[in-house]
Amino acid sequence: MLLNALTAGGLTPALHKGRPKFSLGPAAADDEACNCEYADICLARYAPAEEINLKLAPFITGGFKLENVIEVPYAISAVENLAVFAKYIITGVKCDAEKIKDCKNIDYEVVHPNGLREFKNIRPAIYGINGIAGGIEIIIRLDALRSIGMRQILTMLPGLEVQGRGPEILRGALLWQNAAGTPEAVQES
Repeated sequence: MLLNALTAGGLTPALHKGRPKFSLGPAAADDEACNCEYADICLARYAPAEEINLKLAPFITGGFKLENVIEVPYAISAVENLAVFAKYIITGVKCDAEKIKDCKNIDYEVVHPNGLREFKNIRPAIYGINGIAGGIEIIIRLDALRSIGMRQILTMLPGLEVQGRGPEILRGALLWQNAAGTPEAVQES
């Protein structure tokens, strides 16, 4: 859809080996809502961000909304490489965030194709967790989500209770890590 919108808006992506220089930021899981999908597009000709925004916006369809176009220096790595953390807002659950913060281990079992069983601790991947009205807000290292999803992580959190029909998961932001090691939102809605 995004590549079609570029063409329809009169913009031409740069090509590398015959393909558009284009990548998407880390995708959310199928069972998660998301306010932050990111795309990196290298154009064949320079255009200011405001112009790109105006040309693309009318052609963004299918339930997507173009929030912002940001010009980044060519040497900057792709968003998928910059994003270190994801911030989730989970409603329909109740838990004691302090209890989770105090845990040293939150283990889960991985069964490899050869039958080998291994236990991994996901607690170091939880950067932050806070209680909010009707749920929790949690910041997770993205590399922890390569083997398990947020829905599975929720089943492992000590003392978490599902309320009503079950948890609703919204990925609200992707975060990068600044020079001081502090996560900052790439863009947050």
